[in-house]
Amino acid sequence: MLKFIKKKRRVKMINYTVLLPILLIYILVTGAVCFVKKNGLHVYLCNVAFGIYICFLLKVAFFPIPIQNEAVVGLRNASLEYNFIPLHSIFNILSENKAFPEIILLQILGNFVMLFPVGVYLPIIFRRCRSAKFMFLILLSIGIIVETTQHILNIMVGFHYRSVDIDDVILNTLGGMLGYLVHKFVILIYNPVKQQEKQ
Repeated sequence: MLKFIKKKRRVKMINYTVLLPILLIYILVTGAVCFVKKNGLHVYLCNVAFGIYICFLLKVAFFPIPIQNEAVVGLRNASLEYNFIPLHSIFNILSENKAFPEIILLQILGNFVMLFPVGVYLPIIFRRCRSAKFMFLILLSIGIIVETTQHILNIMVGFHYRSVDIDDVILNTLGGMLGYLVHKFVILIYNPVKQQEKQ
């Protein structure tokens, strides 16, 4: 998911900047909702931060998207593969890039932390997401949707523009669950402290 292809020449791409107007609308609508519901500034800033994170997630996962024949021809020889064998790509990255720790950090740690904010944020907003089982299913579904969308992009451009890897789903889900556990840990500490302050 984090394997990018660099442009060798100037070609037409759909850039992530198309997300900026959507982000602006989201910020304005969120501000209006928080104002009507009289939510605190911290709630609004939390929502804005999550909206920015979602745009960053979409940028990393899907953009840029080639829309010109020259772009497709220039990227057609990219050696991106599909992997449906759990942990296969992780073992390959670890064994082939021992001298290049930055690649290991980008591919493994990058995918691991990608859904970490989701695991922290969703339980705060949605009561149902406070269940570990439900949260796991949500994170797993997000990972699968991202990889499926990348496969659809591959079909649209006519070659493996993005890698589709089961290991990405595994790492995304585990990272998101770590965020969920961090959220639960903070709540366990925060609630007793808050109750003591009220006494």
